[in-house]
Amino acid sequence: MEGSKSLTPQIAVRTLLLRVKDQAYYIGESAKSDPRLVEISAKIQASDDDDPILKDFVSDATSVVCNLLSRMLGETSYSNEGENITFTIKAAANTPDLQDQLVDYITNYMSTSILRNWLNTVKSDEAKRFDEKLVRLETELIQLSARRLKPERT
Repeated sequence: MEGSKSLTPQIAVRTLLLRVKDQAYYIGESAKSDPRLVEISAKIQASDDDDPILKDFVSDATSVVCNLLSRMLGETSYSNEGENITFTIKAAANTPDLQDQLVDYITNYMSTSILRNWLNTVKSDEAKRFDEKLVRLETELIQLSARRLKPERT
């Protein structure tokens, strides 16, 4: 497309899974403070054995992000090579270089989405508190995507 630029943010699946496992660990540990929740706290904490389930949630989050980027930045596709997810975005020419920021925002959104889905599977009342955070992260991603460079006079 003439007058466009290509952005290719790449997200490491391993990074996503490690973030989710870290967050789930701390949520599980905090649940141990209540003696009635000791048993469920172990279920909250995701392990490497849970990777197949978590990877399903990665796929869901990837689709949501791809649709969001398509709506806000331009035609977006993705490829999942197993180790990395690469988004290819055909953005307008006046889009600033958002590559690094997109990686951060996408990683935050996807890890929160995966964590929410994981908690919804093992302890649904814990997942509800992440709904508001996902809405906030989506809004931030939309605002980032809406940035454009000011035209210069010649």
